[in-house]
Amino acid sequence: MSEANEVVGLIQDARYEEAIKAMDPSCQGGADKFIEQAKSDPIDEFFFITFELAAGEVAESSVQGTIMFRQQGEMETRIELTPDGRDWRVCKIRLGITFEDE
Repeated sequence: MSEANEVVGLIQDARYEEAIKAMDPSCQGGADKFIEQAKSDPIDEFFFITFELAAGEVAESSVQGTIMFRQQGEMETRIELTPDGRDWRVCKIRLGITFEDE
């Protein structure tokens, strides 16, 4: 979950290029919509409370939580992660998506 905190923290600090570099490069555009939202409506705070790990042929993982935007307010967010050796890298940041929405 620290990977999700790192990337969202970089975006909160308007360090967009660093955030993109910290993400999995095979997931191009995985944060575009989120970054555009943050540029027009800055992030006040964020909390990730749920972690889900799916095992199978391809390992997948996600964290879910809430991001508070200055104007729009609270928004449920899901961050999808991909394996990177022993660690994980952020692949996609999806606003308004929860585990229950699938």
